[in-house]
Formats: sequence, structure tokens, C-alpha cells
Amino acid sequence: MRIRVIRGEKVYTGQHYDANMSQVFCEELALSRPDVNLEVGSGSHAQQTALIYTVYFPVMQRFEPVLLEYNPDWVIVPGDVNSTLACALVASKLGVKVAHVEAGLRSFDRTMSEEINRVATEHGQGGGAIGLAFCGLPGWLGSCGFDMPRVILAG
Repeated sequence: MRIRVIRGEKVYTGQHYDANMSQVFCEELALSRPDVNLEVGSGSHAQQTALIYTVYFPVMQRFEPVLLEYNPDWVIVPGDVNSTLACALVASKLGVKVAHVEAGLRSFDRTMSEEINRVATEHGQGGGAIGLAFCGLPGWLGSCGFDMPRVILAG
């Protein structure tokens, strides 16, 4: 039997800087502190949807040097926030494979920025993204045109 060691670093974007939106999860799940904190902060909805002034640009600008330094094989992005899409785009542009946790969650409401982030994260990787879906969601991914061999049932 061959054993492969997987090493990982945690990068926190800082998009959710309120303790109830970030710190509480780390404490309740007994997660260690991130290795890197990009400290990008947040902003109003308008600031987060206007490309130059959004969270996308600071996240992308600060995440790229982290990827260049650590040179990972994979980037795992959770959820549907702006940082999810920003990190997935940087990874994709650098040729790093992307795995999207919570892939397949859909509201089908294209007026929600979270829905746009989900779709773009899963489909914007030039065929390189892997979906880490939860029970019942792989079917949604298939109906949304996701390449089913790239879906892993994660829970």
C-alpha cells in the first residue's frame, strides 16, 4: 500500500471579519488558525459588486503571491462568497487545480451575487474544477451541465 502525505496551508481572506461570521466556526470546529490572513475586510454590496473597488481585486492581488510562494497542486475553496470566486480565478489563471466545497448548491436566482459566484466558480475553471458536493447535490450539478466524473460526494 502506498501512502501519500498531503500537506495543506489555510489561507483566510478576511472577508468576514466579524467574530460571529468567522471566528466562531474555527472555535466550534476546533480548527487551527490560518497560516496566512489576507485581511481584505468587507464593504457594502455596491463596493463588492463594482469590479475595481470590490473584495475581488484585493483578494486576487493578495492571494496570487501566496500561491506563487506555496506552489500548491490544489486550491480548495468553500462556499459562495466573493472570496470564493476570487481565489478560484487566481488559482485557475496560475494553472492550479480547484476543488469547490459545496458545489451544486443552487438558488437559480441570478440576481443573487452568491448564485453568480457559485456558477462561475464551478464552470469558470476551464474544466479543471472538481465539485465536492453534499448528499443529494450531485444530481443538481449534472442538470447544471457539470462534468459528473469530476464530482465527489463529500458528505
